[in-house]
Amino acid sequence: MFVTHGADLVRQICDRAVVLDHGEMVVHGTPSEAVRAFREQMVAGGLGEPTSEEAAPEHDLRVRIRNVTVDYPVAERPYAHTGESVTVRVAYEATDPVADAVFVVSVHTHDGHLLYGDNTWVEGHRLPALHGMGEIAFVFDALPLLEGHYPVTVGVHSLRGGQMFDWREQEAHVDVVNPSEAWGSVALPTRVDLERLAAEAGSRPSAREGATGDVPARSAAS
Repeated sequence: MFVTHGADLVRQICDRAVVLDHGEMVVHGTPSEAVRAFREQMVAGGLGEPTSEEAAPEHDLRVRIRNVTVDYPVAERPYAHTGESVTVRVAYEATDPVADAVFVVSVHTHDGHLLYGDNTWVEGHRLPALHGMGEIAFVFDALPLLEGHYPVTVGVHSLRGGQMFDWREQEAHVDVVNPSEAWGSVALPTRVDLERLAAEAGSRPSAREGATGDVPARSAAS
């Protein structure tokens, strides 16, 4: 049994998860279902203080996420090819000035496991005081994902993490179509070295018919 307040750790190592509030079970389900329930309860102020020394983020309503959208490279095409640019847009509203806010984005596999997480602070941006309606855009210049449906989670919290303003668990998703024949989740740049190939005398390797070749660093828009 593994006990934590770290949602992404639950995604990485657990097959099933339980959310507790003062010993009472809130939900029992998959890691994705449990994390979503945990975040929703925390943002709604429904979870009590944890009994461990690790404090849960304090709820704060001054910044709210209005909506989350995904921009693909071709407007009429609701997906990206492996290696193309994708933009995740987070529209927000700050009812009062809020200094040192940090916006978070994470990309998951279809079963909820974390693939990638980042935030505005890690990317080198200390945001000025937020006030009014605005937008933050996370731009993936060359998305290195293979074929799949990838849920996207976004959030906004204070710089030290003590205040959770808003969190949208798997609010949007990114659809990717893979033009190559590679499989899995991530497109790793790969080449095959045949310099030391042992084969029959006089024979040489040749390109097979219909081969798609390497996954491009950035596919051309179709």
